[in-house]
Amino acid sequence: SLASAIPLTQHDELLAEKQRTGDPFSGRRNQSRRPGVSFQVEGDAGSSLYLSLDAADLRAYAEALRGCWALLGLGQGDLVAIFDYGGSPASYLASSVYIPYLKQGAADDLGCTTIANDGLPEMASRATDILRYTRPRAMFIRSDCVHPFLEEARRLEVEVKRQLQLLVVEANEQIFPEASRQDAEARLGIPVLRML
Repeated sequence: SLASAIPLTQHDELLAEKQRTGDPFSGRRNQSRRPGVSFQVEGDAGSSLYLSLDAADLRAYAEALRGCWALLGLGQGDLVAIFDYGGSPASYLASSVYIPYLKQGAADDLGCTTIANDGLPEMASRATDILRYTRPRAMFIRSDCVHPFLEEARRLEVEVKRQLQLLVVEANEQIFPEASRQDAEARLGIPVLRML
């Protein structure tokens, strides 16, 4: 497949390129096009890296996310919850509500509505409340938020399978471990999928 033919760039490789050239975008900014937004790339290395996107980049990435959502069967009228940072592709590519430079996000294109819980894993109680009071069809959740979310749902005695049909765990740089996925699926009683 095309995905297996494209080599992945690791965070440490981008940092090394930044240190070599002094470019905080590590050569990934298109100099001929004006950027619309810049995001800081996640990482614990203490040296900030940035991703710069213009309107064409945003449109292309949002189309890719729309394709992922369509494969999950999401469409017109579905409510989708997102438990992630606002600077995550799962959030900023979802809707033009989050990024004004994005004319049409994945949710906009499919006719979905999004509700976001933007924050830290400790905000799992708010994500649980979102489930109880809005009953989304699917939730996209950052991998480091899964355990706090599962524990909070258990503590509050929220039967997630009555509130949610699908949980999608997203991770950067590495995929959510299969054993963790199986554990979450067994505890929740709903399909748990992984997105890199």
